[in-house]
Amino acid sequence: MKKRENGCYPVGAYRSVTRDERYWKQLAEMTPEEKVLWLEKTKNMVCALREAVKKCRKSIL
Repeated sequence: MKKRENGCYPVGAYRSVTRDERYWKQLAEMTPEEKVLWLEKTKNMVCALREAVKKCRKSIL
């Protein structure tokens, strides 16, 4: 998937990622330890995004 000029992926890009065979192949080739690390990084990123959204909402209101 190609990024837009502003560096963002088009809306709905997340849907195509899980349909991409490379995603599933890479996931299947990971060791259990690598999967745990990947999940931890993903969890931390989601938590950081949630905090950023909270701050934005507070600054808007």
